[in-house]
Amino acid sequence: MSVVIVLDFDGTAYRGDLPVQAYARRVAERLDASAATALIAGMRAFLEGRPRPSALSSPRFEISEFDTAEDGYELVRALADAAGISEATRREAYQQSRADLAGSAFALDPEPGLVEWLTDVRRDGQVWLVTMAPIVGISDVLAAVGLSSQIDRVLAGIGKPDGLHTIAAEAVGHVGCADRVLALGDRWAADLLPIHAVGGRTAHLDRFDRRYGTPTHRGATFADLEPGLREWLARSTQPPHAAQPPHAAQPEQAAPAHPAQPHAD
Repeated sequence: MSVVIVLDFDGTAYRGDLPVQAYARRVAERLDASAATALIAGMRAFLEGRPRPSALSSPRFEISEFDTAEDGYELVRALADAAGISEATRREAYQQSRADLAGSAFALDPEPGLVEWLTDVRRDGQVWLVTMAPIVGISDVLAAVGLSSQIDRVLAGIGKPDGLHTIAAEAVGHVGCADRVLALGDRWAADLLPIHAVGGRTAHLDRFDRRYGTPTHRGATFADLEPGLREWLARSTQPPHAAQPPHAAQPEQAAPAHPAQPHAD
């Protein structure tokens, strides 16, 4: 039986903060020295799990995202807005940072266990990489972290969460059953909620322990998620009645009035 994994890219498919750091640097280049220092200090403290730095003590940078953001991109975007960077200028900085990433992909690390799990997934299913990022640099990163041969489709430049609803429906149509579709990502609303909405399974890489939403699985690293994901994969790819001998009579039993639900999703 087939499955589809809807895999996020940055923050999920590999380890490393290079993309966020490149984005912050490109934004900082467009700021005065004081604002640039505050933005870089805030970004570093956030990614390293340290308290809000004194550089963000100015009323200008009193943003809630330091305590609520799910990833570094969300924080840098908020800091850029607070510094008065226009959306057009911020997008220009972002595009430049993606080109930077392509040139430094060799410095990224694979997410331990992910390549092996996706190898097992592709014996009976497909992996769709879905990202808001432009196509530039994606192939470089996938090659650097050993994922080039583990991805069946690359869907780049997809607006999230809106653009993910159509992909979620397509994935369910592909396998014929929502519970054989699983989304893996680091942001609940953007990466996982559209899959949850169609009845699919979700795995939240909750690096900053935000505990948003109701994913089927949640963990700070892929290693935390892997046991549950392997159990789901084994169950989802098992042929119908595989555990029963052919033509074996099965005793009837009454179904419980309120079946237990082992996971919320």
